[in-house]
Amino acid sequence: AGGGAADDHEDHAYEQMIHKAMLAQSQEQEAGPAPPAAPEGPSLVQVRAEAAARLPPAPEQGTAGTCRVALRQPNGDRTQRMFLLSDTMQAIHDLVVSINPEAAGGRAFTISQNRPGAEPLTNMAQTLQEAGVAGEMLMVRMV
Repeated sequence: AGGGAADDHEDHAYEQMIHKAMLAQSQEQEAGPAPPAAPEGPSLVQVRAEAAARLPPAPEQGTAGTCRVALRQPNGDRTQRMFLLSDTMQAIHDLVVSINPEAAGGRAFTISQNRPGAEPLTNMAQTLQEAGVAGEMLMVRMV
């Protein structure tokens, strides 16, 4: 035979546990779906600030071995900045991320010379001199 009162106590505790779980589930259903969690990762402001911090210091105009590079954003805005010829295309990439909220948000983009049929500049390790972008207007296109 059974334990009598002990079995009744365990059954009662089990029933209470089931009741609480069912109550919690019905409250979740009434409340609707949980709001979406905040996106993980750094904020746009943080991403833009980090990209700006990676930029090499702008050399003063007239310094030997420098060049001016202009960027035309998809919205028509233009940005000009001085670089050393030995700076890399990564610096141009970081400049775009630092000034373009879509790029900072992770949207893919290309940088190319402002010529019909110009191929995107994809070698981020290439110097600005090697890439042939000194004094050029570069186009930023969101992909």
